[in-house]
Amino acid sequence: SYPLFAMLFGFGLAIMARRRIETAMRSAQADLPPGTDPAARERHLDRAREAAVVDARRLVRRRGLWMILFGAVHGIIFAGDIIGTYGVIATIFAGTIVERKRTRMLVVGIVMTLVCAWSMSYMGWAAGGGPEAAGLTASEATAFSPVVRTAPGPSLPFDNLIGWLFSTFFALTSAMTIPAAFLGVRLADSDLMSRPDRHRRALLVGGAAALVVGALGALPYMKLGAPAWLIVMGPTLDSLTGMVGACGWLALLAAWAGPGGGPLRGARWLLSAVGRRSMTVYIGQTVLFVLIFGALRLTGAPAFNEVMGVFVAVAVWAALAGACAWMERSGRTRGPLEILLRHAVAVSARRR
Repeated sequence: SYPLFAMLFGFGLAIMARRRIETAMRSAQADLPPGTDPAARERHLDRAREAAVVDARRLVRRRGLWMILFGAVHGIIFAGDIIGTYGVIATIFAGTIVERKRTRMLVVGIVMTLVCAWSMSYMGWAAGGGPEAAGLTASEATAFSPVVRTAPGPSLPFDNLIGWLFSTFFALTSAMTIPAAFLGVRLADSDLMSRPDRHRRALLVGGAAALVVGALGALPYMKLGAPAWLIVMGPTLDSLTGMVGACGWLALLAAWAGPGGGPLRGARWLLSAVGRRSMTVYIGQTVLFVLIFGALRLTGAPAFNEVMGVFVAVAVWAALAGACAWMERSGRTRGPLEILLRHAVAVSARRR
């Protein structure tokens, strides 16, 4: 799931930056009076493009900085927040994404893939008794954990915030988010997602094959007679093949979405309504979970088993999807948090 959504995030940033530059270039062309000298026209458009690229880069970076803040606030409640991770990627690599620095994306992507592989191999070693074998105590071994669970108490918000910092670092260095985001940027330069009808067979066949690879990479976790070295390498295989599996899901979803431009109906319409309000839904589920499980804790009700937990998760998602459908029907094109983020980015730009 992490590389899948990171790909979509990178794709979205690339599309946003391209549209920003295209709008600026159309405005620059409209400003040219008829009969302008070709050389002067070329200089004018070159300056306009340079300014548009700078403007788009600042837009992506401002959006990233605000997403880090949104993620930090969310992290006070839920230490596993992912919004901050996306914000860090947008902030650091704004220029790389906007200017389509392919060589830089390739080099950084390869380096981060190796970092993620090493990080996950360490996790496999630790899960296989590595800390104990190295003579570490239980408390010392726990220090290597990216998020330490804490009991509810007055210090819980602060503890969650510290956990969020570790979780964000962990997602950047272990979950293939940076290579996946760069892959999404490269997808924006193709028509695989914008015109999936032209590549339906390749998307279906390639997507199915990629899902098989992703599933095979998770087999070591089942420990069905697998040798010890393969079990230790399980997290690394899962991380690398999980990236392939994410590509498979994206390919199949793109093929299912069909050609662009036409009106959406049924499940496609509903998922589109949710997707355009993804931040509202993502943080909204945290709020609902806090209300539901907090109320149960205050009333002294027994903890849910896994079946009831799944039921609550599905019910929460269905409620939020229904809210998105209502907003879509009533003409509200964005959710409240999307509006807040857009307003914050715009206000900070005007102040600058």
